[in-house]
Amino acid sequence: MALIGVIRYLNLVKSNPDIASRISILMDHIEDIKSNPDLYNMWRGTAVHQLVNQLPDSSFTEQEIFRAVGVLHTNSVAGMGKGHALYPTFSLLNHNCICNSRFQIYPDRSILLRSQIGIKAGEEITAQYLSPMMATMERRQKIRKNWFFDCTCQRCSDKTEMETYLGAILCRTCSEKGTSGYMLPINPLNYEE
Repeated sequence: MALIGVIRYLNLVKSNPDIASRISILMDHIEDIKSNPDLYNMWRGTAVHQLVNQLPDSSFTEQEIFRAVGVLHTNSVAGMGKGHALYPTFSLLNHNCICNSRFQIYPDRSILLRSQIGIKAGEEITAQYLSPMMATMERRQKIRKNWFFDCTCQRCSDKTEMETYLGAILCRTCSEKGTSGYMLPINPLNYEE
């Protein structure tokens, strides 16, 4: 996330109050960021210090900058290899590793969300935050780091990852003896096992 994105976010109140109002309801995870010394110090040095101490006549407070950083860190999506974008309505979707929709960002920076299956009225619409080709342990750690929650969806809870065995290690000795030979976690929701 670039410093220019933080400045654009901070100026939204004046430049586009309607969008600023829509963004004001998004989560920022400030407490989670502050409880992680590496993340906190990184943002304090790259955003807060720059915008409070080195920007001439800065009207931004540390609290406002951390709010902007938190909202952008938590809610923006990577788009077309050209940085991150914040789509306020899209940001309201929750994650599920077995999602019922997919999104696509176009070169004009518009976003399209399509259902992958029938979604009933009142049913939650979900999207994947990360590639489905990541194994459970890596995927869950990245979700925790970027979005501050532990995914416990059906796929993450299943040690075979819905029989894809994506994160399994194949034991050659076992395979040679005619057994499946997959080494699987005891509990895929436990980072230590």
